[in-house]
Amino acid sequence: MSSTLDIIEGCSLCNRPITSHECQGCQVVSYCSPEHLHQHQPIHQEACDPISRARRETELYNLRDEDGNIITPQEVDVRERGWRFRSDNFRYAASRLGWVEALEHLHTRKALEAQLEHLIEAAHLFQNDEENKTGILRLLFRLGRHAEFYSLAKSRITADWGQPLQSWVATRENSSDPFEDSKWLLDNEFEIDTALLLLLLKVNMLHDLVALNAAAVTAGPKVPQEILDHICSYVLTTSIIANERKAFFGNENTEHIGKLRAQIKELYGVISRKRPDAWNLVIGNKAGELPEQATAPVNLGHIYSLDVWNANRWAIEYISKLRESCP
Repeated sequence: MSSTLDIIEGCSLCNRPITSHECQGCQVVSYCSPEHLHQHQPIHQEACDPISRARRETELYNLRDEDGNIITPQEVDVRERGWRFRSDNFRYAASRLGWVEALEHLHTRKALEAQLEHLIEAAHLFQNDEENKTGILRLLFRLGRHAEFYSLAKSRITADWGQPLQSWVATRENSSDPFEDSKWLLDNEFEIDTALLLLLLKVNMLHDLVALNAAAVTAGPKVPQEILDHICSYVLTTSIIANERKAFFGNENTEHIGKLRAQIKELYGVISRKRPDAWNLVIGNKAGELPEQATAPVNLGHIYSLDVWNANRWAIEYISKLRESCP
């Protein structure tokens, strides 16, 4: 069963892995043929029109400095009083934000990547840094850019509150070891939503290492390497392990598996103490359901965090067993 978390990689009508015909309106939805493009147009139009309109509006305006020179979003100093009310600056920022919001209704990889690009480049113009940081983290996680997600999540939790968004985004290129001890999280304040995604990443990394071990034992001696690579690419859930699978494959990975199990147990305990009802919400609800408690002031990132866990059944089963041993 598909969900809003599924990323459409192929034709937006039939999902064939051919995307040679792009919608010229939104430019983020593709099809395998002109026939499917035209067939899907009446359904797609509702989401397409706001994106096309927001893009055209953004192209009408320019950001300008105090001397009237055209500047890029990266050159805007949002701490400068009055920058928003020079020339078309306010209209540019508003239309760029509208573009991001319109893209949220589509689930193609191009649409998600476009959202992320807009937020990284211009979210500091929207004057809601903390909410936009959360949006960037969710998009990175959803797109499978797990190393960048981990670096930014760590930077957000360990940095001083209110770190400017542009400075924070720059830390995504920092090299952080996702197998490292979680003390940096335990020693700081954190949002439940971010902690849940970090824990899910650890559980999925554990899943991947166990899957690699199983593949090495059961299929490794029996099939050609190219078939084995295909099997591994299908079962792995994190880009962190997938990108280094040759280093992990064929090893028992005992040390890494032991580290992850200990860290998962520790993070589970910290989240349980901070939000006692977290696991009832995450485990006890079906995909698409949004219990009232999840929209409380200290929330779980609304429906996204609930659904992303529900889409990872291995993680649900692992945490359910952990609850039995560590109530």
